[in-house]
Amino acid sequence: MLSAIVSAAGSLFGGLSAQASANQRAKQLRRQADQFNMEAGTQAMAYQDDAARQEASGFVSAAASGGVTGSAFDVLNDFAGTALYNARSLIYQGQTKARNALQESYVAKVEGQNALISSVFSAGSSLLGGFDARKRTKAGLY
Repeated sequence: MLSAIVSAAGSLFGGLSAQASANQRAKQLRRQADQFNMEAGTQAMAYQDDAARQEASGFVSAAASGGVTGSAFDVLNDFAGTALYNARSLIYQGQTKARNALQESYVAKVEGQNALISSVFSAGSSLLGGFDARKRTKAGLY
C-alpha cells in the first residue's frame, strides 16, 4: 500500500512539474512573440528612414541635373513605393513569427495540462491498484 501511495505521489509530482515547465515555456514564447513584433516595427522604421534619406538624395540629384520630371520622377515614385512595400513586408514577417510563437505557446500550455491530467489518472490507478492488492491480501487471495 505504501508503494502505491509513493507511486501516486510521484505521478502527481511529475505531472505538476511537467505542467509548470510547459507554462514557463509558454510564457517565454509569448515574450518572444512580443519581441518579434517590436523588432519588426523597429526594422521597418529604420528601413523607412533610410529609404527617405535615399529618396531625398535622389530628389536633390534630380533637381541639380535639371528638375524632377519625366522618368526621374517615375523612378523616384517607384522607389518610394518599393520602400513602403519592403517596410510593410518586414512588419508582416515579424507578425508571422510572432503568431507562430503564440501558437507554440498555446501548444506548450495544452501539453502541460495534458501531462497534469495524465498524472492524475496515473496516480489514481496506482492508488486503486494498491487498495486492490491490500484487499486481496486481507482476503487471503495472495
